[in-house]
Amino acid sequence: MRRYVEFCQSQAVEPPFPTSESTLCLFVAWLHTLNLSSGTVKNYLAAVRHSQIALGLGDPKMCAMVQLEYVMKRKSQAQKRVRLPISLEMLEGLRRTWLGYSNARDAAMLWGGSCYLLLWFSSGGRDCHSRREV
Repeated sequence: MRRYVEFCQSQAVEPPFPTSESTLCLFVAWLHTLNLSSGTVKNYLAAVRHSQIALGLGDPKMCAMVQLEYVMKRKSQAQKRVRLPISLEMLEGLRRTWLGYSNARDAAMLWGGSCYLLLWFSSGGRDCHSRREV
């Protein structure tokens, strides 16, 4: 709740309650500049909702706020980590490195594990042996 009041003071939002969808969208964008996770932002929105209800101003019905949902969705998508695919060239580079190992058994184990992981990741993380025929 402290963050919402801080936001309202910094943006000259008067009065802070009852809140509107546009104010909440601006609040979420402001929280985004603080590099908070989407889960933390949801907690702040829940606190704002609770405060408005506690003040007797009614439920802001955030679930019906389409623009707010869009802003929240964009924020959570921006936080997803991009994973680069494992290419065959990368795997070949690893193989060449491991061939230089003095212990051939270790090199073979590393190569086998890498090939298995490549297959596992390319199948979407499913166990290759547990696929059911449809």
